[in-house]
Amino acid sequence: PPHGIDIFGVPARYNKYARAMPTADKWNRGEIRVPKLASWDLPAFISQCQSFTGLEGDRDDMVDAMVSAFDALDGGACSGLVPGFYGKRVL
Repeated sequence: PPHGIDIFGVPARYNKYARAMPTADKWNRGEIRVPKLASWDLPAFISQCQSFTGLEGDRDDMVDAMVSAFDALDGGACSGLVPGFYGKRVL
């Protein structure tokens, strides 16, 4: 694969609000950290996190991506289905 990153699609089993709850709990407990500086649009990411409603159609792709990545890295529902996440855990 280009850039050495395996990408596997995993069908969603629940609505986006339900999928986000475990990540939101850890976010609210301060267990998910974001950098103070980033090469990507950090203010837009924080804004999406703060305004996330879980409603379909909202502009929240960055939140959806964080939830999917955190679920895979934290051993959640999809971690056993994603062969590319075994071994060193680096995004």
